[in-house]
Amino acid sequence: MMDDQLPKPGSREAVASGCTCPVVDNHNGSGYGGDGKRFGWWYSSDCPVHSAQKPPTEYEHLAGCVADTPEEVLAKLTEVYPEALAVHTDRIKALEAERDRLEGALIHTASHLAAAISLLEHGGKKAAPSDKMFDQMLKDYHGSLEMARAALKSEGDG
Repeated sequence: MMDDQLPKPGSREAVASGCTCPVVDNHNGSGYGGDGKRFGWWYSSDCPVHSAQKPPTEYEHLAGCVADTPEEVLAKLTEVYPEALAVHTDRIKALEAERDRLEGALIHTASHLAAAISLLEHGGKKAAPSDKMFDQMLKDYHGSLEMARAALKSEGDG
């Protein structure tokens, strides 16, 4: 974290000492968002005044703060941007559910089609122990194909 002995990044005192950290992003030394104690400061990796400070990670750059863990950054982002985070979280959950639905349908279809291919490769109707079993297999293949078509059809299409 920030060494209290050094001038704050982007402050007039720091810049006069050779600081190359962002002035505007650090609100002239007040910190990101004007509240460095809450959100941290932006650092330049080659700043001669602050280069000994803990360098920010990629997560910290996203949050505009210096924190110890990605969890701390997420907590700050949730506090500052709760609506945006909720929208993205809901969208991710919806996409994961859709992926799982499609994967299940395609696995089901692939297993039935693999059996159909094997059956056809080995002599068609003669490969099944009975006509009834052959007819049931065809029924399963048609059902699997319809499931796959329904899964792959976009909800907006008619």
